[in-house]
Amino acid sequence: MSSFLNRAKGGAIQAFTTVKANPILGVWLLAGILSATIPLMQWGVNRGKYYSAYGYYIAYENEQREYEEAQNQNDDQNNDNANYYYRACSWWNARCRMQQYKYAMYDEDGGNGDGYQETLPAWYIFLGGQTEEMQRWEEENTGQRAEDNMSAATSGQKFVYAWTLIMFLALLSFGVYTFVKPFAGARRNLLVLLVVFAQFSLINLITSAQGMISQEDRAFENSPYGWYGQIGVLMTYTHFWFLLFTALWSIGFGVQAFKENKALKSNASESLYQLSHGAA
Repeated sequence: MSSFLNRAKGGAIQAFTTVKANPILGVWLLAGILSATIPLMQWGVNRGKYYSAYGYYIAYENEQREYEEAQNQNDDQNNDNANYYYRACSWWNARCRMQQYKYAMYDEDGGNGDGYQETLPAWYIFLGGQTEEMQRWEEENTGQRAEDNMSAATSGQKFVYAWTLIMFLALLSFGVYTFVKPFAGARRNLLVLLVVFAQFSLINLITSAQGMISQEDRAFENSPYGWYGQIGVLMTYTHFWFLLFTALWSIGFGVQAFKENKALKSNASESLYQLSHGAA
């Protein structure tokens, strides 16, 4: 244990020395950490304010309603056959979701012999899409209303947020590597990655604000965290700060590269002038 602590202490001292010797590296790390944590703090503070004002009462009502619906579900034996076929599928389990889609459509048809008719492409279900029939099918078998979960984050949305953080941390790590162990073209490669990530953040910022955030009251009237309970709000915050981080560093590195190229051309011209006059 002591050897581990000594190695950790030595690593921390070495990291501090490296950052102290390269202040830009420290700014890079600090800016990156803040860009990833500030959105979470913003989201958490706003959720906490709403919960303190109204959310605790909404949460109590939701618990009471869920208890009553569970009791009614236990007393109702009319859906025994449907419950036998119902499964709660993970968003990535395409086969299970397609099967539930067929059952939902057949149940919506009433089982009158017309059978299942596919009306949506398989890729929509494969990517986690949910139809109105599937929502009713879930409600009938679980007792949970679809509107109660409209503001809740799906597994797919959580995966997208987690993957966005992973990509940003990879970018941040590559930047640290170029500062600590620079190589030919390192700064240019980092600049290209920053520009690409900035465009990625801009596109996702727009789509998160216009596609993932609902403005319908019924989407979050039963949420203890209100409008801020939607993960789309967190995604919008995150992409904004990532866009700000990548755009500012892109501009900074771009200006630095321009000045370096200008200095190289000036030195080359001066050397050529001296050589030509020396030869004369």
